[in-house]
Amino acid sequence: MRVLARTAVDATNLGLADDAKYLIPAQIRSSAENCDDVGAGESGLRPLRNRLMLREGPGAIECQRLGNAINATCKALLQSVPDSPGKEPVNYIFPAWPKEWDAQFTLAARNAFLISASQVNGQVEFVEIQSGKGGQCLVQNPWPGKELTVYRNGKQSRNMTGNVLTLTSKVGERITLTPKGAPLPNKDI
Repeated sequence: MRVLARTAVDATNLGLADDAKYLIPAQIRSSAENCDDVGAGESGLRPLRNRLMLREGPGAIECQRLGNAINATCKALLQSVPDSPGKEPVNYIFPAWPKEWDAQFTLAARNAFLISASQVNGQVEFVEIQSGKGGQCLVQNPWPGKELTVYRNGKQSRNMTGNVLTLTSKVGERITLTPKGAPLPNKDI
């Protein structure tokens, strides 16, 4: 993989978890052994111990490939994008994250929402949404075809079904989603 390639980002944007599983680590490892001569830099140096490279010699440290790897990682965990131009953003939880990788995250989403989630053994355990300014939050159901329970500020509110969930929030409210019957998670993200 070329050092500055955006292939991992493109794969996660397309929801290709099987590709992301290989492309993200390859972007991080990128060295003279797994990229072409241009990717290793004119100096021919491999990445330093801190994973930065001297593509163009001392004084020209580069880390763009790490930025691409982080960008791809974040997009594999959460995407906050509209279905079409001019529409409200829908939040997709673990849209391109490999099922074999356990993960927990807290990331910012559009419209001042902070979203946390956990996936263990390929199953999403919970999704928590913290509202920074109130308003409507659309979330693709992380448990397709199944009923889920909505908690508001730690208190059970109601059960929901559907492909895209519409949640109306107040400023500072914490909304937690779990599969129906699962307890409210004791989380530390």
